Amino acid sequence: MKNDAQAPLRDDIRLLGGILGETLKNQAGERVYELEEEIRALSKTARKHSDLEAEKKLRNIIRSLDDADTLVLARAFGHFLNMANIAENYHTVRTNRNDAEDAVSDEINKLESLLPSLIENGVDTKTIYETISSMEIELVLTAHPTEVKRRTLIQKNGRITDLLARRDRTNLTPIEKAETRKDLQTLISSIWQTDEIRRVRPTPLEEAKWGLAIIEENLWDAIPRYMKNLDQIMKHYVGEVLPLECCPIRIASWMGGDRDGNPNVTANVTHEVCMLARWMAADLYYREINNLVQRLSMTECSAELREHVGDAREPYRVYLRGIRSRIGKTKQWCEDQIEGANTAACEEVYLDVSEFLEDIKRCYNSLLEYNGESIANRSMKDLIRRIHCFGLTLVRIDIRQEAPRHRNCINAITEYLELGSYNEWSEEERVAFLVKELESRRPLLPPELPLDDELQELMDTMRTIARLPSDGLGAYVISMASSASDVLAVRLLQKEAGVKNPLRVVPLFETLSDLDSCRETMTALFSIPWYKNDINGNQEVMIGYSDSGKDAGKLAASWAQY
Repeated sequence: MKNDAQAPLRDDIRLLGGILGETLKNQAGERVYELEEEIRALSKTARKHSDLEAEKKLRNIIRSLDDADTLVLARAFGHFLNMANIAENYHTVRTNRNDAEDAVSDEINKLESLLPSLIENGVDTKTIYETISSMEIELVLTAHPTEVKRRTLIQKNGRITDLLARRDRTNLTPIEKAETRKDLQTLISSIWQTDEIRRVRPTPLEEAKWGLAIIEENLWDAIPRYMKNLDQIMKHYVGEVLPLECCPIRIASWMGGDRDGNPNVTANVTHEVCMLARWMAADLYYREINNLVQRLSMTECSAELREHVGDAREPYRVYLRGIRSRIGKTKQWCEDQIEGANTAACEEVYLDVSEFLEDIKRCYNSLLEYNGESIANRSMKDLIRRIHCFGLTLVRIDIRQEAPRHRNCINAITEYLELGSYNEWSEEERVAFLVKELESRRPLLPPELPLDDELQELMDTMRTIARLPSDGLGAYVISMASSASDVLAVRLLQKEAGVKNPLRVVPLFETLSDLDSCRETMTALFSIPWYKNDINGNQEVMIGYSDSGKDAGKLAASWAQY
């Protein structure tokens, strides 16, 4: 058994399955438990031995079930398969750890095998260092209102993984082993008594809160932990750690910004989600700085820091309390914005991440100057890396809207100004008009322009983009994009709404015809001198698999994307 790599996995599955069986017996009764065991045994025999008689008996039992028993048994088998998956996922982690006795970092990292291979193949360490230092990876939390698994069950599943990890400790006492099993029993019983399905469709705001909770509960700690591992790997193979300001990962979100086909995502929702994200970022920073206030009790500091705290005996605590106070005021300002108060931010509110970062680095540099390198790197480096990753906004909200909505808005403008019907113009005529207006210094949008509800909402969204701090917004994604004019139209509407820092405009090519013609579309865009100058050599493009799969089938869509 010691040489069987799968033995621990089977042991975990037996344990979880056994506890689930006990739970089923206690919660649903002996009869249902025995019925479940009979179905399981017949299924195993029919599959493993191709036993036709067992299969026939199994079918007859299932056909004879009433609705109540069907539901209970379906839940039981569903939970068992889910727990088997949890055990298998954990076993993968366990196996990787067992196979990595000489690992440089405390978490398995593909770079540990990749970097030696690159170096062996002649890639110099300077190139590796510069490449990783300059990488930018954006992880996007997309909007999926059809997700039915409840957050409470996701959290309980994670707790099962933690308990399986605890069982693997070799120094557990018999009492601790028994307590771990009792914890699993309690957890699985709680899971059984929890409704698995979300009964009410979440609002866009509730969905956004769920996404922000994922950051708070997972990514907030995962990012600095990953960066520590990355530093260790770079130090081992390249000879130096990454720059302090380096954090190649950024987080974006479509939650609260993806209005493609969803009338519930309004300009007000986008504003509230953006301010809620800023509030949560401030709240998380407040906790981190509060911890630093408690830990940094040193009495010596740099001359620069001393200028800010005077003759304070514990300069770091005094200095950080000032930052904590500003973060508190930032939280309050965000709360006011969420509640509808259109108040301007006072000077003490953090709106510029570089100012916040400068304040924190002043403390970090002072620690380095007074032989506090280990304290600085253990206590403050994580915070600095978080600031580089999350900024003051936690996420950058992407806006998504379908191309026909923008065309109809431009059409409403041209018809009101008696310039003709934009929708009836050729692509060449549309591009010429849009470029002319983009180059013009005069406004195009009449203040009294009559718009229907959909187009008014579009312009309200554009004005919300103009009003929000730009660091909290990411891309403007155009779904169903099919032409150069689709991109220029969004750029023009941002201009007319007064967006001072325009969002990067990202065409999303989804249908088969749009995928087939996207090369021509982008070539046409890049041939426009104004546009080529406007994007400063940077263009983002998305290709879609969902609508193209529905439109052309999976194989044809995959080939078109390729």
